[in-house]
Amino acid sequence: MENGSQSEIVKILMHVDISKMESTEKLLHYTFDKNYFVVKTGNEYLEIFPKDINKGQSVKRLADYLKIDLQQVMAIGDMDNDISMIKLAGMGVAMENAQPRVKDIADYITKDNNHSGVGLAIEKFAL
Repeated sequence: MENGSQSEIVKILMHVDISKMESTEKLLHYTFDKNYFVVKTGNEYLEIFPKDINKGQSVKRLADYLKIDLQQVMAIGDMDNDISMIKLAGMGVAMENAQPRVKDIADYITKDNNHSGVGLAIEKFAL
C-alpha cells in the first residue's frame, strides 16, 4: 500500500486451470467456508469474499432503501455468486445455461443469454 495506508480486501478472484478446479474448490471450501463464500463464477474462476458481502445482501439493502418489498423483486443469474440474490428475490430466475446449483434454487428457468433470456423473463414477470 502506498504511504503506509491500509485497505481492506473484500474479494479475491482466482483463475484456476480446469484440470485442477474440483480439487482447488474443495480445498478452498474446507479452508474458508466458516467465514467466507467460495463460489465458482465461470469455468475457470473462483471468488472468495466475506459472508456478509454478496449480491443478496446488496439487493436487500437496495430494496430497503427504495422501500420495495422483496416479494416484488426479480433476480436473474447464471453463476454461483448469483444464488444469494436469486434465493432472496420474490422471483428468482436462472438462465438456461446457468450452473446446476443456480437452476436448482430458481423459481423459473428462462432462455440463455443468446436467446433473449433476460428480456423474456422481464416480459413474462415484470411487464
